[in-house]
Amino acid sequence: MAEAHFLAGKIHANSHQFVEAIESCQWAIQIVPLFLAAHFLLGVVYDKMGQSHEAISEFRKVIYIDRDFSLAYFNMARIYQLQGKDEEAIKEYINAIKVLIKSSPEKIMEFSEGITARLLIQTCRQNIDKIKTSKKNVNEKK
Repeated sequence: MAEAHFLAGKIHANSHQFVEAIESCQWAIQIVPLFLAAHFLLGVVYDKMGQSHEAISEFRKVIYIDRDFSLAYFNMARIYQLQGKDEEAIKEYINAIKVLIKSSPEKIMEFSEGITARLLIQTCRQNIDKIKTSKKNVNEKK
């Protein structure tokens, strides 16, 4: 039954029916509180709705359930980066890399729509470099 609610949530999310997606995922989580995929989808939906606090909360729950879920770290890092929380962003990108280097470089990451571990590691490193370069430029202007 929880899986059916999750699948409904996924369909709603893909149709940009975010309120319905949230409701479906919450039903799934009521049935199976540690339903990783439902928590991850909730995080993605909240992020798309601009509710970053709720998104981060869901991504933290995902990490509680599975400490090696790299996309949760990556999504938190991206949100922090957009918020200008550079130290938090770098920390989460590094956490994502630590998990990803345990995988085969060509492994397709679950829930990533075809992104490999190698590409995600490269993206994390590029984003860390962007943050550091941006900070360096700001400090030089002072």
